[in-house]
Amino acid sequence: MSFEQLASLVEILGLLLVLASLIYLSRQLKQTTTMMEISASGERVQRDTDIINSIVHSREVAEF
Repeated sequence: MSFEQLASLVEILGLLLVLASLIYLSRQLKQTTTMMEISASGERVQRDTDIINSIVHSREVAEF
C-alpha cells in the first residue's frame, strides 16, 4: 500500500467519522427538542390545573 493510498484511506475514515458524529448530534438534538416540548406541555397542564383548582376551591375566584 503506497503512501497516497494510505492517505486516501485515512481521509475516507475521517469523513465517515464526521458523518457518524453529525448523525449522532442530530439525533441528540431531536431528543432534546422532544423532551423540551414534553416539559412545556406538562407545565401548561400544571398551570391549567392550578387555575381550575383555584376556581373550584375558591368562591371569590369563581364569582370573578
